[in-house]
Amino acid sequence: SQCDRMSELVNEMLSLAKLDVEENKIELQSINISKIVQSMMLGFDAIIYENGIELEENISNDIFINGDTEGIKKLFNILMDNAIKHSNKSGKITVDLFKDKNKVKLIVKNTGEGIEPEYLEKIFERFYRIDTSRVRETGGYGLGLSIAKSIVAQHKGKIYAKSNVGKDTTFIVELPLQ
Repeated sequence: SQCDRMSELVNEMLSLAKLDVEENKIELQSINISKIVQSMMLGFDAIIYENGIELEENISNDIFINGDTEGIKKLFNILMDNAIKHSNKSGKITVDLFKDKNKVKLIVKNTGEGIEPEYLEKIFERFYRIDTSRVRETGGYGLGLSIAKSIVAQHKGKIYAKSNVGKDTTFIVELPLQ
């Protein structure tokens, strides 16, 4: 299991290094972000069910952006993985994807402990963990959200979080429409 954890860490570090180097080199092409998110949702059904979490999805059809399919998949995977890890038992995750003027908004919200306001900016920093005592419980190294931030930056968008402590946390990604 330690080999698996180290392998995961090395892969995440390599992802970050690649994102740093290739920041301006990825080729963005027309992709249907609606289809990507809808297909990715299926991969989370089993784990959501196992954890007794309710899932609500509101995904608008046929939204196109200039993007990198693999990057968008990785971004969504990170946000959903976080939502599942930090949802309370019998909690709820909501996924929204819609057009808002000249941009696309992807919103992933989960019920749970929430995040104190002073930590909301720091959670996107590399290796930052709010509560280091939870590292063994939830796994991870504090790299996921920094990878997500780099992917969003490559797509000329922005990512931020809002939270109601003791209630919920919401991650909002805004990407330019094609």
